[in-house]
Amino acid sequence: MWRDRKPSKRYAWKFFHTPLSLEELKQYEDVLEGELLIVGTGFEGKMVVMDEVKSYLKDKGIELIEMRTPQAVALYDYYLMKGVKASVILHLTC
Repeated sequence: MWRDRKPSKRYAWKFFHTPLSLEELKQYEDVLEGELLIVGTGFEGKMVVMDEVKSYLKDKGIELIEMRTPQAVALYDYYLMKGVKASVILHLTC
């Protein structure tokens, strides 16, 4: 599934980049698995995960790990090999 960042674009002015907003995250709820969400913040780490997303995930008991996308892919692969149910959202540019 491709990242549909349209709901997050309205916050880009605040972060100088399109962040991951709660509205965007809620689009993916049907496909999120497990109690772990890994977010790849781009090659240079520019994508911000908004505080409302962090609070929402915490309230749902989902651990959030943010890191640059190459490392996020490697970590997600590691958890898959270990049989851990996890989800990943990746920012593929910058």
